Amino acid sequence: MKNNQIVPKDPQDEKILYPEFNKLKQRNRGLKTLLSIGGWNFGTSRFTTMLSTFSNRERFVNSVIALLRTHGFDGLDLFFLYPGLRGSPARDRWTFVSLLEELLQAFKNEARLTMRPRLLLSAAVSGDPHVIQKAYDARLLGRLLDFISVLSYDLHGSWEKVTGHNSPLFSLPGDPKSSAYAMNYWRQLGAPPEKLLMGLPTYGRTFHLLRASQNELRAEAVGPASPGKYTKQAGFLAYYEICSFIEGMNKRWIDDQYVPYAFKGKEWVGYDDAISFSYK
Repeated sequence: MKNNQIVPKDPQDEKILYPEFNKLKQRNRGLKTLLSIGGWNFGTSRFTTMLSTFSNRERFVNSVIALLRTHGFDGLDLFFLYPGLRGSPARDRWTFVSLLEELLQAFKNEARLTMRPRLLLSAAVSGDPHVIQKAYDARLLGRLLDFISVLSYDLHGSWEKVTGHNSPLFSLPGDPKSSAYAMNYWRQLGAPPEKLLMGLPTYGRTFHLLRASQNELRAEAVGPASPGKYTKQAGFLAYYEICSFIEGMNKRWIDDQYVPYAFKGKEWVGYDDAISFSYK
């Protein structure tokens, strides 16, 4: 986002990535593609500025329609983490809803004028109950969005003092955070279940164990394990890195949470595989 307008992240996007991505529609006629804006590293300040006035939002909306249509996308996904948190003022919870209303209306008008299918509108939202309470009006989001992608992962990680799974399917006593809890919570708050999508992580989160002999779930940990060879980010391993990491490791299954973890020495990783995905 630049000057309250959506812009490609880098010049290669328009030349190479967008066309390659949208070319997948030739293989699958029913495929719809969306362009996402935001994310964790994007922060909140640009969203806050854009949301702050009607004219800023209008500028954004117009730029969205132009960019999506130019490159053959079918919709926009808003990845604002999170309205009213991480430096974003409390009012952003409501100006975010205003933006959704204005985007949806503009998408409807554009579809009527051009006789093309209406652009889709979605958002990626937190699966953490504390964040959900502060950041969103679930009922309104459920009415305005075509679908809602719930981030049912990053529920535990190396920022904590004991090991925990990144994306457990079910909650443990005293620890409500889980994929099932997140999905049910959104539903209880009034989001239509048919619009809720459960996000699945193709990565795991790692811990450095305090003692190699204590390697179970909720074992004491001191920060992240070593970074992966390719992703180079401590505390995080992509699935393809985990595949080689767990060769020769001790693998365990968390019966109550339907997810695996593995450990070797003081390195510990909670991850997802084909089996945990099938349960989810």
